[in-house]
Amino acid sequence: MGACVHQREQARVSRHIRRARHQALASPRRLDPTRRLNRALALELLHAYERDGRFPQNPGLEQTPIFVDASGKRCAMGALLEAGGEQQLVQRIAHERNLARVRELADEPRLLAWLDAAGLTVAEAAAIQPSYCFIKKSQCFCGRFSGSAHGVVEGQIVSSSNFDSLVRVTATHDQVGVIQVGDLFMSEVAGTGEVIASLSGPIAGVRAEDGGLLSVDGGLIALDSVTLSADGHVACQNAEIRDTPKLTSSQLVQVAEAPNCEQALVAIDSSWDDSICGPLGGCGCRASTEPTPATVLLALAASVIALRSRRRR
Repeated sequence: MGACVHQREQARVSRHIRRARHQALASPRRLDPTRRLNRALALELLHAYERDGRFPQNPGLEQTPIFVDASGKRCAMGALLEAGGEQQLVQRIAHERNLARVRELADEPRLLAWLDAAGLTVAEAAAIQPSYCFIKKSQCFCGRFSGSAHGVVEGQIVSSSNFDSLVRVTATHDQVGVIQVGDLFMSEVAGTGEVIASLSGPIAGVRAEDGGLLSVDGGLIALDSVTLSADGHVACQNAEIRDTPKLTSSQLVQVAEAPNCEQALVAIDSSWDDSICGPLGGCGCRASTEPTPATVLLALAASVIALRSRRRR
């Protein structure tokens, strides 16, 4: 991930946490003195967490939170729980339910008890958490191209159903062999427009049946296809990926032929490396004696004292 992309992702997460903290500060609750102090300490620690900027990343393909990432970085709720004396709880969730959301775990007695003792609501805890993911725009179609293609075929959709299309070959590149312009093949893409297909395997035995429809006889052919619309946009398999940079058909052929699809895209336009993660999400929690306002106060106060001491150095 490029440095500028990392900074944009850091800024996105910071904005979300900062907004959730300000909303909590603007919504005072009627609490007893201990819980009121716990709430203030928790929000101060949340502010420090946001400023520190050490946020986890979820490299999965879905916009989900992650409790503890592969490098050990905690989500905001995980960090607050640890600061509030719940290290075992954090470890357990990281092991058992690392991608769960707060609202999905609202039936967890331990989580509810800690939130109550800390003077926070389930809604506030859920609002704190953005999605910790990094779905790049390049994942729009790089999964279709395995790299070092045996050959690349360009085509035009002749007819389409909800699940696949009949495509007529308009151009061939590299070691395509017996596939000729005018042949027809089936592709797992739907819609209208130009199709770029990558042949990731040998093409021995491929022949054109009556009507020019390609079939396989004793060989293997893999047509990993994407559709390019008339305005230069790729039809993404992942519906969450929108506003992708435009490409020409020659650029898309170049990407299909490249050993590394993502690198080839970023070389054309660096914004293909951008994350598409939105600000929605939450992180989940679940561990000993039930937390009380007093025990949470002791842990939070110790964490805040340690934080302030580090700042003075």
